[in-house]
Amino acid sequence: MSSKGQSFGDGVRACVEDMNKMLPRLNRRYDSMVIVSALAEHIGSALRILIQREVCDADKARLVISHIEDTAFLNEARKLGTAPENTPPA
Repeated sequence: MSSKGQSFGDGVRACVEDMNKMLPRLNRRYDSMVIVSALAEHIGSALRILIQREVCDADKARLVISHIEDTAFLNEARKLGTAPENTPPA
């Protein structure tokens, strides 16, 4: 799917859908933590390259990492009552 003519958010959602189609095949070959660790390695390397090429700066890269943390730990924040007020349910 081409990214021309679609919003950034639409592109992200479409890419997530495509990635979701690949995960079952990977999950047959690798343990889930291996897959997640490989994705983390890939994300870290990609962010470093984007910063070096000045596609984004370190602050924007940290926003991506912060979003990952928010997504990963959201349920714990809800249990503790520390989730942001307008957070949709998981």
